[in-house]
Amino acid sequence: MHWLLLAQLWTSTPHTLPMLLEGNWQSCDDNERAVDYCVNGECQWTLHMGPRDEFGLYRYPGPEGEHNHLSDDNMLSPDIYASDPDTRRGQIRKTVPILGIVVDIRQAGGSGCESFYVKVEKQP
Repeated sequence: MHWLLLAQLWTSTPHTLPMLLEGNWQSCDDNERAVDYCVNGECQWTLHMGPRDEFGLYRYPGPEGEHNHLSDDNMLSPDIYASDPDTRRGQIRKTVPILGIVVDIRQAGGSGCESFYVKVEKQP
């Protein structure tokens, strides 16, 4: 298993099964980063983080270039925003049966930047 990390502000943390992905995402600008989940050289899905508090989950390889996270291809849609400016306690939690995973994104606070704890695990 390996990860293709394309993010400067993505910090992966050690994990064990059933955890597939775990880390922190901090978005200070309008950029978007992607993490591809691959097993034995075969990629299955890609998680798009950003801009700011937007998230997208797509079958690999996912969209490239300009795209809208509210599209039907985004398996998190319509719940693509993970922040609540009033409480600073935003969250996306979604089970994606077709991929057999649960995605849990929680706002982690921060000053001047959007910060999130991101976790993807196998569906129980």
